[in-house]
Amino acid sequence: VKSLPMVDSGPRFRIVLRIANPNAQALDIAGISYGIALLERELVSGVTNQVPTIAGYTEEQVTLDAGVNLLEVLKLLGSLGRARSDTLEYRFTAKIDFRGLLPTQYVEDSGVLRLN
Repeated sequence: VKSLPMVDSGPRFRIVLRIANPNAQALDIAGISYGIALLERELVSGVTNQVPTIAGYTEEQVTLDAGVNLLEVLKLLGSLGRARSDTLEYRFTAKIDFRGLLPTQYVEDSGVLRLN
């Protein structure tokens, strides 16, 4: 994760992900969109269409630029002050669009972050 220069819409980050292709067929990805939420508030989101073709049984690095939704961050901070809890629920969602005949894939992961 690398911080990018601030823009009018708020702070931005560059995130480098490693994507593995566990199949024999190459993955020709047209684009990826994603979001990260804490306590049902989407705080970070981004998109990219700069994804290399991932050959079968290989890994590639994909660079995503992420933006922070400052309004949602402020709402989250306000709700944290009212609700005392030792945990934060998180959710990661992604949509991966492929070129060709492969259908769009949706990925979601969620869980709990313990604060103590």
